[in-house]
Amino acid sequence: MLPEKQLQCSICQQVLTDPVTTPCGHNFCRVCIGQLWDSSDVCQCPACSKTTRRKLTLTKEQPNLTERGARLKTVTTFL
Repeated sequence: MLPEKQLQCSICQQVLTDPVTTPCGHNFCRVCIGQLWDSSDVCQCPACSKTTRRKLTLTKEQPNLTERGARLKTVTTFL
């Protein structure tokens, strides 16, 4: 199970939507990382600055992330 911090996209600062993992192991929303890399000449991880090839994998715990993300979003709304 991923820590709560990994449920948040560091690009949009929201709960991960359609999460993908970069080759260096960081998680982002598929659309967020795609838009970032589309607007850049180099594919660089926003979390660690490692230059990487444009190969993303679906986060293995995606169904669980979606459920936990919804709960986290609900809790955050009430804080």
